[in-house]
Amino acid sequence: MSNKFFEPGEQSPIKDSSSTVQLSAEMFFGDNGHAGYFTRKQFLNYGSSLREKEAHDLNTGLDAMKNGLTMGGSLVQRPDRSGRPYIHPEFFKPRGRLGVKIILEHGIEGFISDYQNGYIRPMFTLQDLIEEAKKEE
Repeated sequence: MSNKFFEPGEQSPIKDSSSTVQLSAEMFFGDNGHAGYFTRKQFLNYGSSLREKEAHDLNTGLDAMKNGLTMGGSLVQRPDRSGRPYIHPEFFKPRGRLGVKIILEHGIEGFISDYQNGYIRPMFTLQDLIEEAKKEE
Protein backbone atom coordinates (compact mmCIF):
# COMPACT_ATOMS: atom_id res chain seq x y z
CA MET A 1 0.00 0.00 0.00
CA SER A 2 1.39 3.39 -0.99
CA ASN A 3 1.05 6.42 1.27
CA LYS A 4 1.67 9.85 -0.26
CA PHE A 5 2.94 11.20 3.06
CA PHE A 6 6.01 8.97 2.86
CA GLU A 7 6.89 9.69 -0.75
CA PRO A 8 8.87 12.59 -2.22
CA GLY A 9 6.71 15.62 -3.04
CA GLU A 10 4.43 15.49 -6.07
CA GLN A 11 6.66 17.95 -7.94
CA SER A 12 9.85 16.32 -6.69
CA PRO A 13 12.72 16.25 -9.16
CA ILE A 14 14.15 13.23 -7.34
CA LYS A 15 11.16 10.91 -7.18
CA ASP A 16 13.20 7.91 -8.28
CA SER A 17 16.39 8.66 -6.34
CA SER A 18 17.51 6.45 -3.46
CA SER A 19 20.09 8.90 -2.07
CA THR A 20 20.22 12.60 -1.22
CA VAL A 21 20.38 14.68 -4.39
CA GLN A 22 22.65 17.73 -4.47
CA LEU A 23 20.01 20.07 -5.91
CA SER A 24 21.18 22.85 -8.23
CA ALA A 25 19.24 25.99 -9.11
CA GLU A 26 18.67 24.55 -12.58
CA MET A 27 17.15 21.38 -11.09
CA PHE A 28 14.94 23.50 -8.80
CA PHE A 29 13.37 24.90 -11.97
CA GLY A 30 13.10 21.57 -13.74
CA ASP A 31 16.13 21.67 -16.00
CA ASN A 32 18.28 18.63 -16.78
CA GLY A 33 15.30 16.32 -17.23
CA HIS A 34 13.83 16.83 -13.75
CA ALA A 35 10.30 17.91 -12.83
CA GLY A 36 11.16 21.05 -10.80
CA TYR A 37 9.31 22.87 -8.03
CA PHE A 38 8.57 26.18 -9.80
CA THR A 39 8.73 27.55 -13.30
CA ARG A 40 11.03 30.55 -13.55
CA LYS A 41 8.07 32.88 -14.07
CA GLN A 42 6.20 31.42 -11.06
CA PHE A 43 9.27 31.93 -8.87
CA LEU A 44 9.75 35.55 -9.92
CA ASN A 45 6.04 36.24 -9.29
CA TYR A 46 6.28 34.43 -5.92
CA GLY A 47 9.30 36.50 -4.92
CA SER A 48 7.63 39.73 -6.00
CA SER A 49 4.58 38.93 -3.87
CA LEU A 50 6.60 38.50 -0.67
CA ARG A 51 6.87 41.23 1.95
CA GLU A 52 10.40 42.29 2.84
CA LYS A 53 10.41 40.20 6.06
CA GLU A 54 9.06 37.13 4.16
CA ALA A 55 11.79 37.48 1.51
CA HIS A 56 14.40 37.79 4.27
CA ASP A 57 13.01 34.65 5.94
CA LEU A 58 13.08 32.75 2.63
CA ASN A 59 16.71 33.79 2.16
CA THR A 60 17.55 32.70 5.72
CA GLY A 61 15.73 29.38 5.28
CA LEU A 62 17.49 28.60 1.99
CA ASP A 63 20.87 29.39 3.58
CA ALA A 64 20.04 27.05 6.47
CA MET A 65 19.09 24.28 4.04
CA LYS A 66 22.24 24.85 1.96
CA ASN A 67 24.23 24.43 5.17
CA GLY A 68 22.38 21.19 5.96
CA LEU A 69 20.80 22.36 9.23
CA THR A 70 18.17 20.14 10.83
CA MET A 71 14.60 21.42 10.47
CA GLY A 72 11.86 21.32 13.07
CA GLY A 73 9.30 23.67 14.53
CA SER A 74 5.74 24.22 13.42
CA LEU A 75 5.17 22.74 9.99
CA VAL A 76 1.42 23.05 10.34
CA GLN A 77 -0.07 25.22 7.61
CA ARG A 78 -1.74 28.40 8.81
CA PRO A 79 -3.14 31.42 6.98
CA ASP A 80 -1.36 34.73 7.56
CA ARG A 81 -3.22 38.04 7.97
CA SER A 82 -3.77 38.31 4.24
CA GLY A 83 -4.97 34.70 3.98
CA ARG A 84 -1.81 33.24 2.41
CA PRO A 85 -0.85 29.80 3.74
CA TYR A 86 2.50 29.57 5.53
CA ILE A 87 4.56 27.41 7.86
CA HIS A 88 7.05 28.48 10.51
CA PRO A 89 9.94 25.99 10.55
CA GLU A 90 12.94 26.27 12.80
CA PHE A 91 16.49 25.34 11.91
CA PHE A 92 18.75 24.09 14.66
CA LYS A 93 22.18 25.64 15.11
CA PRO A 94 24.70 24.48 17.70
CA ARG A 95 23.72 27.18 20.18
CA GLY A 96 20.14 28.05 19.28
CA ARG A 97 17.23 27.92 16.90
CA LEU A 98 16.53 29.98 13.82
CA GLY A 99 12.82 30.46 13.01
CA VAL A 100 11.51 31.57 9.62
CA LYS A 101 8.12 32.13 8.00
CA ILE A 102 7.74 30.50 4.58
CA ILE A 103 4.77 31.41 2.37
CA LEU A 104 3.48 28.24 0.68
CA GLU A 105 2.84 28.70 -3.02
CA HIS A 106 3.49 26.54 -6.06
CA GLY A 107 6.06 23.85 -5.26
CA ILE A 108 7.69 25.33 -2.15
CA GLU A 109 5.85 22.89 0.13
CA GLY A 110 7.15 19.90 -1.85
CA PHE A 111 10.64 21.42 -1.81
CA ILE A 112 10.57 21.79 1.98
CA SER A 113 9.13 18.30 2.40
CA ASP A 114 11.85 16.81 0.21
CA TYR A 115 14.51 18.63 2.25
CA GLN A 116 13.03 17.55 5.55
CA ASN A 117 12.88 13.93 4.38
CA GLY A 118 16.53 14.03 3.33
CA TYR A 119 15.80 13.58 -0.38
CA ILE A 120 17.57 16.81 -1.40
CA ARG A 121 20.32 19.16 -0.29
CA PRO A 122 20.00 22.57 -1.96
CA MET A 123 23.31 23.85 -3.27
CA PHE A 124 22.11 27.39 -3.98
CA THR A 125 21.20 30.67 -2.34
CA LEU A 126 18.15 32.83 -2.94
CA GLN A 127 20.29 35.09 -5.12
CA ASP A 128 21.31 32.06 -7.22
CA LEU A 129 17.62 31.21 -7.74
CA ILE A 130 16.76 34.79 -8.71
CA GLU A 131 19.60 34.91 -11.23
CA GLU A 132 18.62 31.54 -12.68
CA ALA A 133 14.94 32.55 -12.87
CA LYS A 134 15.81 35.74 -14.76
CA LYS A 135 17.63 33.79 -17.48
CA GLU A 136 14.31 33.02 -19.17
CA GLU A 137 13.02 36.61 -19.18
